[in-house]
Amino acid sequence: MSLQENIRTTLRGVVATLATSQAVLEYARDVPGVPVIAELYCQWFDDVYHPDSAEFRHAFSPEALVALEELNRRLDAVGDAVEGLAVVDVIAAPWWKPVQAAAQRALTSLQP
Repeated sequence: MSLQENIRTTLRGVVATLATSQAVLEYARDVPGVPVIAELYCQWFDDVYHPDSAEFRHAFSPEALVALEELNRRLDAVGDAVEGLAVVDVIAAPWWKPVQAAAQRALTSLQP
């Protein structure tokens, strides 16, 4: 697998999890005792979203880069609100819905 394919695959997994409440809850069931929302934030901001990297930019279409940037803005905007909340409280919050919608748009843009 090339570096760009690896970047796309890894990022797609995080985006797919963020896209639906069901996926977040399934992830929480798979990793009991892990603060899942914090983990998803770490994966996004530390591991997969690197828009300043040439490898990252070359891995995605211009449309996908715009959608990923929107998701990044949405996640950043609610970052303080998610701290310390249980998974069920985050996914039930009205301010989380725009994050999910942005993740769904980003996931659509990542389709080959």
